[in-house]
Amino acid sequence: MKNVKSAGFTLIELVVVIVILGILAASAAPVFMDLQKDARIAKLNGLLATIKSAEHLTYGKSVIAGLEKFAAYNDGATISVHYLCLDGSA
Repeated sequence: MKNVKSAGFTLIELVVVIVILGILAASAAPVFMDLQKDARIAKLNGLLATIKSAEHLTYGKSVIAGLEKFAAYNDGATISVHYLCLDGSA
């Protein structure tokens, strides 16, 4: 009899690998879904920080120009802006 070498995987080996990959995917999926939520929150908080920075820069320029006590160029009403961060801080 000739000695025949097999060059592939058996069906049992393939099933074991697929089952292991399925278990890993099922345990890792919730972690990645939570990371997407955290990334979206971080992006929105970054946008909020950019808006606050622009507000402070504009106020600083108005102080330098001596215009900080004048009403905005609108109907004369005072404008009040309040921020609500996603983490609950102001």
